[in-house]
This record gives sequence, C-alpha cells and structure tokens, in this order.
Amino acid sequence: MLAEARRLGLVVMTGCMVGSSLAIAPALHIAGASDFVDLDGPWRLASDWPGGVRIEGGWMAPTATGFWGEPGDRV
Repeated sequence: MLAEARRLGLVVMTGCMVGSSLAIAPALHIAGASDFVDLDGPWRLASDWPGGVRIEGGWMAPTATGFWGEPGDRV
C-alpha cells in the first residue's frame, strides 16, 4: 500500500488510536517512510507490555529484542 500511495503521489500517515505496543510495533516498520507519524497510543494507557516501545531523547525507540517472540518460538 505504501508503494502504491507513493506511486499515486499521495501523502502517507502512519497512525493509531489507543493501543498497546503490541498494536503499534508493526507500524514502526513503515513509520520511517511516512510523511507523518502518530503512534503515541501506548502512552495513553495506564500500563503497557514490558519491553514495548519507549521514548529516548525525544524519539520513539523500537521494542526490545524478542518482544514479538524469538524465531522458532511456539505460540
């Protein structure tokens, strides 16, 4: 969708409503290619998942290694 939006000359925004780091972690993969980003959902919650996204020096830092599981983990 990102490539098609760019091909059409559209502005791209990556955003969320209120959600945990589990909900927004995938959006971080395309956030860098977006014109606008609004992924502050986890900070509106009373608590978030351990190892979730965090703010470091005014920038959003990605989730901790293994946040979504390690390769080979069984669900």
